Amino acid sequence: MLQCLPQTLKLLPATVSQTLTLSITAIACLLALIPPAAAQSIEKWDQKTKIVKITCQDYYRRPVLNVRNDTLNDVAFSDLLRHRGVHMGPMIIINYRILATLSQASQKFFITHECGHHALGHLYFRPPGLQAEKEADCYAVRTLIRQGGFTLDDIENVQEDMRKFARKTPFHPSGERRAAELLKCIEY
Repeated sequence: MLQCLPQTLKLLPATVSQTLTLSITAIACLLALIPPAAAQSIEKWDQKTKIVKITCQDYYRRPVLNVRNDTLNDVAFSDLLRHRGVHMGPMIIINYRILATLSQASQKFFITHECGHHALGHLYFRPPGLQAEKEADCYAVRTLIRQGGFTLDDIENVQEDMRKFARKTPFHPSGERRAAELLKCIEY
């Protein structure tokens, strides 16, 4: 596919019909360069641990590994698995101890938020920051609503947990601010 773009750009159209064909070909070639949207699976509720299990794929459609680490000082965070400095794949580090204290809606939201960082390519293309966090929050809200069963009541539960637990950091807005912004993520 990459070869079609330079060949297309070399052509000089002589007619309107050729111009239109050239434009359509160039657009098709450019669209071929964009990876398809990352998918997220339906979550499963683990009755024993009281934890929502969610799996997802990253920007390149690779599965994201969920890694338990109960010493983590947060609910979860996204990273790229490294072995001796070599990237091995995407992962989400999850503190199950903290996650279990949250409502089911908040568990879904926070794990899907981390999936959003991977699906949107943040770990590959964007430095951490407030905009990336807002995008991941909106990804989580929109994805969960699209999958069905995630309601305004669920968003209110997430907002309540955010106000209690989310801390302001150089990369995250305050829990109060994040909670207020969630409703802006809903697509009408």
